[in-house]
Amino acid sequence: MGQYWRLINLDKRQAWPPYLGFKLGEQLFSRYYNGLPLLLARPSGAKIVIETELDQDVTGDTLCDDMKKASLTDEVKAQHPTVSRSNAPGTIGGLPVEILVVIFDHITDFNDMASLSLANKTLWLVGYRCIQMRNAREFPQWAGDRLICVGDYALASGLPEDVFTEDELEEFRLTIKGENRNEDDDEFRWARVPLGDVLVYNEWQWVTIRSQRFYRWDETFLHDQLRCPSNDLMKTLFDHLNLAEMLYDATQEWVLCNLTKCEFIRAAAIAQLTGTKNAKGPFIGKGMTLGQVLIAHIAWSDDPSVAMMIGYEPGSDIHRGRWAGDRFEITTTDRVKNLVEEWKDISDEAAKRMETIWEAEFDEEWRVRT
Repeated sequence: MGQYWRLINLDKRQAWPPYLGFKLGEQLFSRYYNGLPLLLARPSGAKIVIETELDQDVTGDTLCDDMKKASLTDEVKAQHPTVSRSNAPGTIGGLPVEILVVIFDHITDFNDMASLSLANKTLWLVGYRCIQMRNAREFPQWAGDRLICVGDYALASGLPEDVFTEDELEEFRLTIKGENRNEDDDEFRWARVPLGDVLVYNEWQWVTIRSQRFYRWDETFLHDQLRCPSNDLMKTLFDHLNLAEMLYDATQEWVLCNLTKCEFIRAAAIAQLTGTKNAKGPFIGKGMTLGQVLIAHIAWSDDPSVAMMIGYEPGSDIHRGRWAGDRFEITTTDRVKNLVEEWKDISDEAAKRMETIWEAEFDEEWRVRT
């Protein structure tokens, strides 16, 4: 019958799919993980412009919580023409930019925030940036977390070294210890059962992504349309708003980073492999995205059955991903440079791995499937 696979976030104790899972081939060759980059890419925001420079210090994570923290200066530079502002008494457009930012920051309802942004050019430019910043704060994140795509036949004693912390190992031991078992028994003997049975279906009580659905501003837009006084208002916002450009700076080069091993894969290299044209930001391709690239490097099981042709190739290691259990993030190259460690570009190696997997499955037509 073969084994089923689930993507596990070890830090947040979340799993996808939430229940039985699917064969690895069913997941990898579909668009099942196209949304994964949304969870791993830290929103950068496109740089836009207002007439008065807004110099705001933003302190926060650059790559992950346990990596180097940096204070970033958020520079708003001119990419739009200078906007003439009315200074007539009593007009909101005449207020200083800093005050307008405070006003937007205190608006809790997104529909109200969008409506105010559409009032005039000045409010649009300020509101656009405030929406960006709110997206960056509230968008769900797996960036910096330990991830592993695990098969049913994975043995707990055979997991990659240092996947769990000492506290987690202790919890793990307590979980698998049965009342009728001999105290002299080897504790890890009882761990040699499918990882899914031990970790996912027991007292660990993993939370599923389905219970915390992917949060997208465009879904919020559609919900708010039901009570918006004018649907034309929201249509106007859609016409002027490109969500991908708002969240992710397309002028930067994006990379999938392994924060544990200090290795990265360039999105541009995968786009070149698939022949994707005009790839911008971290979202490249449809059948082979950075989500599929990650899964191909973090799949782990003690059984080689993967429901893929590559699994029958001599020496296939698709089920022993050397990145399994590591920490990941999709970010821009300029952020990577903030780290002290020496980084290694493995884009060519990763592209070759993906080509080998797809070609084994689809022969000459493999590129069409990407």
